[in-house]
Amino acid sequence: MDCLGVGWLMSNSNVGQQAELLVSGPLFMVGFTCRALAQCAQRDGLLPTVFDRCGDRDTREAANHYRFWQPEQQQSIESLDVYPAAFGSQYGDGKIVPAFCILAGGTENNIALIEGLSRGFPNLMKPESFITMRSWRNWKSWAESSGLFWPRTWELSTFRAEVARMNSSRDLLVKDLNQAGGLGVSAWHSEPQSMDRRIDSEIDHRVIQERIDGESVGVTFLSTAHGSIALGCTEAWPSQTHAWGAYIYHGSIGPVSLSSAEWAVLDRFAESVARHANWLGLWQADFIRKNDRWYLLEINPRWTASMELLDISMGLKLVQLHCLASSGLMRQEAWTSLCFRANHWRVSVPSLCLAKRVLYASDATAIDDATLQRWWDNRLPLEIFRGGEAPLGCWIADIPNEPMRFENGFPVCTLIGLHRTSQKARRAIEEQHQYEMQWLKTLRA
Repeated sequence: MDCLGVGWLMSNSNVGQQAELLVSGPLFMVGFTCRALAQCAQRDGLLPTVFDRCGDRDTREAANHYRFWQPEQQQSIESLDVYPAAFGSQYGDGKIVPAFCILAGGTENNIALIEGLSRGFPNLMKPESFITMRSWRNWKSWAESSGLFWPRTWELSTFRAEVARMNSSRDLLVKDLNQAGGLGVSAWHSEPQSMDRRIDSEIDHRVIQERIDGESVGVTFLSTAHGSIALGCTEAWPSQTHAWGAYIYHGSIGPVSLSSAEWAVLDRFAESVARHANWLGLWQADFIRKNDRWYLLEINPRWTASMELLDISMGLKLVQLHCLASSGLMRQEAWTSLCFRANHWRVSVPSLCLAKRVLYASDATAIDDATLQRWWDNRLPLEIFRGGEAPLGCWIADIPNEPMRFENGFPVCTLIGLHRTSQKARRAIEEQHQYEMQWLKTLRA
């Protein structure tokens, strides 16, 4: 069975020339939006086989094989009947089968999906590892044992007694841990009757948590058989008004430089998480950085929106690293070289900064052919930053495949900017965002 291509890339570093094992061939990915993951995989020499809920045009362009993931196809994916059904006879003869699987957003809590996929992809972590990685009690334990902090958190059932002793609920949030992108986060308002109705059905994934003010950051980690490390950090785009709530994800900026002491704590945290969850591969964690304290908020055991910024600006080849780590193919020499190089790039001032911001519809809006064509002509190029001088500017990504109507609050596309400093990258995004918002007003349905 021709599942996997293996090659060698000679890379220069201060510890001498290291032979880095590379993987090639088909890579299966599934998620609500796979554009960034598919583009990074293609730039890394892999052939993305994509099951995706959004169906964006640039996702389809990046995919070697693409299928729009409809809800009724859920069981096919879980039973691994997806290949011949979705992609034709080329998968039916057993000669060309993706050797690796990686999950994108909207999948980390779907244990049935993970269980089915893990039977066909040995590199995909087992369901029990995902469950361990998504437990807030584990998050609390791992953070506090590593020198990090954890906001006060209660289950709904135990919070009933606690609320009577609190003077104010202004600094409390209700969080649905089964949601992503800030969708399940809102300010807590004491509503005893509605709280009683919620407890029985939603106790397992809804918590009350202390709100911490500070800088919102996301850290990308890699866990391997040789150890775990924090690869890079991004900061969240500042909060904006949104029809769905105050904590909706709006974008990211990065990479962010941290002190050696901060990286050391994050590395210690990474080792603790990987050891207890038996995790291999990429994962990400969200934090609030308040003065010298880091508060852990959440762990995402999947590809995340901010990883694209690190992959592009730092040339990390994150998809390759994930495949090597999760399959056990990463060699000790490659791991040693990666750690050596990481100690330099993590504390140096970034030479390139990327920013991405989601463009949300502020009212019911019908996107027409002319708008789609303008965005497509200014799309984020697939070949960007690989092996050449990076062009500075602003591009469009996550472009709808066809004219369609977006209701108030729905994501329409993404703006991605590159400049030498984060301030200039932010400014480029702000200017493009202002222009696009004015344009969307002319398209309101």
